[in-house]
Amino acid sequence: MKATLKTLIATTLLSGAVVAGSASAFDGRGNPGFGRYDGPQTQYQQADRYQRPDFRFNDERSARYIDQMQAQQRQRIQQGIRSGELTPREAQRLMAEQQQIERMQRRYMADNRLNPFERQRLMAELEDASRNIWREKHDAQARNDFRPPWFAYR
Repeated sequence: MKATLKTLIATTLLSGAVVAGSASAFDGRGNPGFGRYDGPQTQYQQADRYQRPDFRFNDERSARYIDQMQAQQRQRIQQGIRSGELTPREAQRLMAEQQQIERMQRRYMADNRLNPFERQRLMAELEDASRNIWREKHDAQARNDFRPPWFAYR
C-alpha cells in the first residue's frame, strides 16, 4: 500500500513537471517551443501593433497622444517641403488643417476633459489629416529639382 502510494505521488509530481515544462516552452502567441516565455500576455500586449491605444478614461494620456500625433504630422509636412514632395501651397493647406485640429482640441478641452464623442472626432480628423499628407506627398507632380528623362542617360 505504501509503495503504491509513493508510486502514485511520484507519478503525479513527474506529470506535473512535464506539464509545467511544456507550458514554459509555449510563448503565448501560438508557437509552442519557439522563443522565450514572458508569462501570460496582457490584453494590451495582445492588441494589434498598429491599433490605437485605448485611452477611454484617461483624458491626460489621450490629449498627450493627440499632441504627439500632431507633432509627427507636422514633421512629415516639413520633411515633404524639404524633399520637394510638397509644393508651398500644399504645405500651407496641410498646416491649416493641423491648425484647425488644434483649435478643435482646445475647444473640446475647455472643460479639461474629452468625452467619447470628442475623442472619436479628434482621432478621425487626425487620421484624415494623415491620409491627406500621404496623398499630397505621393501625388504625381514633379519635384522641385530637375531630373532629365531616362533616355538622356544613354
